[in-house]
Order: sequence, then structure tokens, then C-alpha cells
Amino acid sequence: MKRISITAGLLLLLSAMLAACGSDGGGAATQPVSPSIASQPRSLSVRTGQTATFSVSATGTGPLTYQWYWNGMRIPTDPTSSSITLPAAVASDDQTNLTVSVSNNYGSVISTPAMLSVMASPRRAAAWDLRFKDIGAFPVPCTGDVFTNILPRLATWYSNEFGTPFIIDAKDDASWMYSTFGLPVGAPGRITRYQAGSLDELSSDISTLSADATVLITSLSVVAGQNGYAMESVKTALPDAYTPSARGAVLPGDLQAVATNEGLAGRVITAVSLGGGQAYYISYGKRGDTSVYDSKVVIATSDTVATAAMDLSIEGYFITAVGGNTTEGIILVGTKVQGDTTPRPIQVTPSYTLAGRGFTPVATISESGANYYVTIYQQ
Repeated sequence: MKRISITAGLLLLLSAMLAACGSDGGGAATQPVSPSIASQPRSLSVRTGQTATFSVSATGTGPLTYQWYWNGMRIPTDPTSSSITLPAAVASDDQTNLTVSVSNNYGSVISTPAMLSVMASPRRAAAWDLRFKDIGAFPVPCTGDVFTNILPRLATWYSNEFGTPFIIDAKDDASWMYSTFGLPVGAPGRITRYQAGSLDELSSDISTLSADATVLITSLSVVAGQNGYAMESVKTALPDAYTPSARGAVLPGDLQAVATNEGLAGRVITAVSLGGGQAYYISYGKRGDTSVYDSKVVIATSDTVATAAMDLSIEGYFITAVGGNTTEGIILVGTKVQGDTTPRPIQVTPSYTLAGRGFTPVATISESGANYYVTIYQQ
């Protein structure tokens, strides 16, 4: 910081000038002022394909800098700009919260949330509710997938990465494949864990994971012929409380009744699998969620799974669990708020092609030896 020397003569001149302007002659220096928001960002409503511009008015000792956030995620922007224009809106942008932090050398302040509504868009899942597979949570596709295998009785952790459900195929061996993606900057932290073990240990391992109310099991694969299982679970950094899971194994034809009862109790089936003629399932409730859900179970083949997923989306369902194999069948579980019939956007792509902005992968199916490989995305 530069030092400024003021001579006695200059001080007398300044005093005279202040007196002429009606100063009380106290000579008090201007005090620095931390930021204050004079005008909050306002909520906006647009149609799909339109852009939206949010702005804030703030006071305080300059220079002021601005940082905008999308559902709590940092958006790269010009730090000197008090406004932001978003890309053309897509359906999954509906009910997005925009906030802005205003800072200077003396402090910072954050605005109240402004909501972006996209007219005629389907209902969103609650932001960061892990029961809904992060559907619609990310404003841009995550990139940088890595394929890997896990072996029995081993576990792998990924910090602050989004992991896909296990890839479904016809193999009856104790190895599994999945993909991981880096989270967008500013997304709530998490630990994604993939683990495998003996089928005899499945119940106790689920109990161990479910004892932590910030952990939710999001994918399950059972290999009954080799007495093995694999699970994907996510531990969130948010202060969430997922209620103790309901789980079990029933005949595939009885799973619809289970799903219906779970939905009526406000719980969501988040993981399913087929093994040895049994349908395994895990479901969760969430503290503060008073919704009643409609649930629908479909058992498909590799030839019909894409159509089954699209039919669920047309009927308004979030696809919250997919599991099984291409030999016994592929189970899809759809969940929606009771009575909601608004169709949901869906994309089915060959191989592991990334879908458009806001689409989240919910299932990947591979038919060994048949050159068949598709991924199902939902908004």
C-alpha cells in the first residue's frame, strides 16, 4: 500500500475547504463500507429455447466483485458484472435457483434466491435428492468417464465424483463395470463407493451402510450363481437424513405390490437386481419429504428396455432403479409424485455418447457378443 504524506499547509487548506462546505470541522475520514444489496435478483419465467438475464444492484466501497451460483454451483462469469445471461433454457432448468455473492475488501453478502421457471416443463425432482439419481441436478453434462472393474470383497471410493449404476449385461461372474464423472465446480461434495462381497453378507452390509443417514444405496447387482453381490452407495456432504431402508427379495411378479406400498409410504426404490429367480430391492424415505409416490415396475429384455424406459418417461415417471441381467430380465422402477402425468424428457444413445445439457445417465445395457450397447438418460 502506498503512503501519502500531507504537509501542515495542505492540512490547513483542507480544513478551510471543509468549513466552507458546512463541515463540522471534525475531520473524520470516510469509513470503508462492506457490500449491501440494494435490489435483489428477481425470479423470471421463460419458455424452452429462450435466454434469461438476472441482475443485482449493490452498494459498498469499490471495487465490488460478483459471483453467481446455479443451485449452489459456482458459474464461471465476469467478476465485475452485476448481471448474468444464461444459455437458452432447457426443460431441466425449471425451478433452478440463482444466487449471487457480492464482495469487496471489507466483506461479502449473498442475495436471496431468484428462481428460473421454464414454462410447460415437467416437474423436477428435489435438487440433490439422491433417491432420484441426480436427474436434472447438473446444468451441463459431466465429462471424463473412466471404466473399471471391481472384484469380490473389495471396495473403491471416489471423492466428489458422480458414478453411474452398474452396466447391465448377461455375464454371470463376480466382476462389475461402471463409469465415474467429475462433479461440476460448486456441487455439494460426496463420496461414491463401489463395493462387492458374498451374497451371504448382503443384508448385514446394507445395514452397516444405512446406519449413516447421509448414505444412500443407488445401485445393486446380484450374481446368485457365484454367491456374490456388488453395491454402489453415495455419502453426501449435505445434512440429509435418509430413513432406514426397506429391503428384501421377492418373486419378480410380486415386486409391483412392494413398489406400490413403498410409494404410498413416501419411500423410493433406488436399487434393484435379479438373481436366482428373486427380485432384490432397496428403498429409502427422506426426512422432510411428505410426498406420496406412484411407482411402476416393468420387466424388460435387451430388445424392449429402451421402449420400456421411454414409456415410463411419457407417463411422467422418474426412472429411479434399473437392474438385472439380459438373461433373466431387466427391471425398471419408475417413481413420480402421485397424480403427476407430465411427460419427462428422455434420451437413448448408442455406446456411451453424452446426452444434452441436464440429462443424467440412469442405466447402461450391454449385450455380450451382439454389439449392443445403449445408455438411457433422463431429465
